[in-house]
Amino acid sequence: MTQNSFLATKTSKDILKDLFNSLITILLDQRLSLLHDGPQVVRSVNVMIVKIMEKSDYTNCLCALIKSLQECVGSETCSPKFLELIMKVSACGLKGCEETVSQCSRDPNINQGRFF
Repeated sequence: MTQNSFLATKTSKDILKDLFNSLITILLDQRLSLLHDGPQVVRSVNVMIVKIMEKSDYTNCLCALIKSLQECVGSETCSPKFLELIMKVSACGLKGCEETVSQCSRDPNINQGRFF
């Protein structure tokens, strides 16, 4: 997805939500600490998340993260660590906010946020 910029920008918020959730789940997997290359896997997943945020439609990324946050907060089974990582990914996306705010369509984000 990150190599074909056209496809990256057309990725839906539902796909992005599933992708972010899967990547966060990998980061939380305790078995990574048992692997010799576990720290490298963690770094690779972190870089992948950043690249996805950079290459994908910013509005869809933000909507996907807000949706994940809503689902996690509304669920009794969501771990606090998972919630923390969703917030960290969201914060990572907002670091370059000045540059990306012009790319962000506010209506879908406001619409998604009103359910929160």
